[in-house]
Amino acid sequence: MRPFHGQAIRFPCRLPAPFRSAKCSRSSSSVGAAVEEQESDIPLFWNPCSLNEIQCTESHLHRNLICRDGRLDYWISQLRCSHALAGEGRLRRARKVLTHMLEKEGPGSAPAVCQLLSNVFCDWNSGNHVWDILANAYARLEMPSDALFVVRRMHALNIHASKSTYDAVLYCLRHVDVVSDLYRDIKASGISSNKITDSILLDALCKQKRLQNALSFFQELRERKDFMPCIVIINSLISGFLEEALEVFGVMERDGVEVDIGLMNDAFKVFNRMIVCGLRPDVVTYTTLISGFCKDGSIKQMETLLDEMESIGLDMDVVAYSVLIHGYCRTGHFDKAFQTCQVIHSKRIIPNSFIHGAFLSSLCKNGMVSEANEYLDRLTRCNLSVNVTLYNRVIDGYVQEGNIDGAVGLYKQMFKRGIMPTTVTCNSLLLGFCKTGQLFVARDFLRNIEIYGVTPTVVTYTTLMDAFSESGDVDAMLELLGEMIGKDITPNVITFSVVIKGLCKKGRINEAVRLLKEVSDMGIHVDEIAYNTLIQGFCEVSEFKMAFCMLKKMFLTNVSPTPVTYSLLINALCLKGNLEGAELYLNDLVDKGVCLRKFAYITIIKAQCAKGMQQKAILLFERMLRADYDVSIKDYSAVINRLCKRNCITEAVLIFNMMLCTGILPDQELSCVMCDALLKNYYHRSVFTLQAMMTKLCLAYDNDQESWVNVQGNLMFK
Repeated sequence: MRPFHGQAIRFPCRLPAPFRSAKCSRSSSSVGAAVEEQESDIPLFWNPCSLNEIQCTESHLHRNLICRDGRLDYWISQLRCSHALAGEGRLRRARKVLTHMLEKEGPGSAPAVCQLLSNVFCDWNSGNHVWDILANAYARLEMPSDALFVVRRMHALNIHASKSTYDAVLYCLRHVDVVSDLYRDIKASGISSNKITDSILLDALCKQKRLQNALSFFQELRERKDFMPCIVIINSLISGFLEEALEVFGVMERDGVEVDIGLMNDAFKVFNRMIVCGLRPDVVTYTTLISGFCKDGSIKQMETLLDEMESIGLDMDVVAYSVLIHGYCRTGHFDKAFQTCQVIHSKRIIPNSFIHGAFLSSLCKNGMVSEANEYLDRLTRCNLSVNVTLYNRVIDGYVQEGNIDGAVGLYKQMFKRGIMPTTVTCNSLLLGFCKTGQLFVARDFLRNIEIYGVTPTVVTYTTLMDAFSESGDVDAMLELLGEMIGKDITPNVITFSVVIKGLCKKGRINEAVRLLKEVSDMGIHVDEIAYNTLIQGFCEVSEFKMAFCMLKKMFLTNVSPTPVTYSLLINALCLKGNLEGAELYLNDLVDKGVCLRKFAYITIIKAQCAKGMQQKAILLFERMLRADYDVSIKDYSAVINRLCKRNCITEAVLIFNMMLCTGILPDQELSCVMCDALLKNYYHRSVFTLQAMMTKLCLAYDNDQESWVNVQGNLMFK
């Protein structure tokens, strides 16, 4: 049944709890059996606390403690077992029992467990040990909020955690700002930090991109009398500088700014400093630096480091070789990558899937999908381990080049070799069918993949829905939306953006607005893409007032408008003919420091040229140039074409000269447009000047031979 025919879609108001999935692979019965086995040879209670008191406390907790799924009895039995084991000194077994319990309950269980420990087990002699084990278990299970909650509760109860527990919790919090506060708490509690604790904090600061804090902390460490430089600490600093450098490089390249290798030099300063201090760099140090140069594409520096490793007799491991081969493949040096692979084989090092994956990905990205398929066949013929991930890379390569037959052929080959597809495999094939316009084949494929144990995801459905939306088949798109909801697959904000776009394309704007409201009511945060889609939809049906209402709604719902939002609204004002309002709006945005795209300026300039407001257009064009936008020949051509159509030759020549002053030369099309306009308005000498330029640029002009001969004759007569 199609869920949407002119009426608002009703979605189930359920959102999956983000942290309810159990990580434990065992069933509850097997865990219970393990606990019973451990309890069989130990006393039921370790301290003189009567069963009546326990039951009384449990009764109170049943009324006041929030415990998930009524599992209070199970928790008490697990904690009782842990206390008994801890009392006997069997701490490892106690941690195992608690770990199984916490894996079942998942993140967010710490407050309830701590309350249970405080109320029921407060008088047990082994209580301090259990608290320590609990914090340690949460940290090892990567549940940072829970681990920190337990540590804070321990502080309140004046229970000191062990060094290993503090280190585990610190490591668990390495991506969170609060890691520095916990380190200060450790120092304040009188526990002396060791190299492990210090290296964890330094690594955390580097991972959080707090490099100045990391350097300051390193300086503090150096000032200690007992400090000895540690290779782990140095490697963390080097890695931190390289990651920051590469991130900055990416931004600079996107903005067209010349790359400065200052941060890379900082990494080398640390590297050189460690050598001065007498520390010998290890394979990890060199691999980190090679990885940095690999991502930066600096092959020469990468090979210099390789020579240095060889000169000091340091052997590369499989990880270092993997990074090196990935670097060669990334930069297109396939010959060097193959040579490195031969070196690996000569040293009897078995290449891992990362190395093979690097080859396959790079071959596919460089349009060498057939070669990638050949490489995959060679691996299979050599009886090397070929997994589904490697097949996925080549299938995706075929899809990206539009060869769906090649992708399907490889998919069938997987089955013959006993390799089952994954969701990634099916998503790639689905995209391939959509790109080649085989939408109904894609839909049938989607409905059959579950036979092979593959569960479609929100990405799977959204990909197909987007294809139907682009093709204009909104009903099929909405049918898929209803199908995914029926399968308990929760649509995300991208899915809803696709649906809104599809509805807007068909002019069903009111339905799109109702959908947006229902999505917000469900508690899903609607992003700027959905709002921009609606704004564009309103503009296309000339509902300009509603487009600006959407902008106000964005501000009310704390969604920040993007440069695209403002460009759409400026375009709306131009379409309405309100060019003065469009320019005033642009000026207001610039005064407020709003980042605008070049499109906003070009839209107004083109509209002004079309309306005969050429003087204003030239002034705004000059403003755009002064604002350092990257103006291309396409932008100049758009303005000159419109000026020539309105016979504004003086202004067209002015813009043409501005283009030449910025170092941009005309192409064939623009030269012909200018020649035609100059000839029609008898600018004969300018035509000859332009003809000379065209000759130098190897451009031809033969649009109107008769006019051209007449011009030459007139000039000779004169």
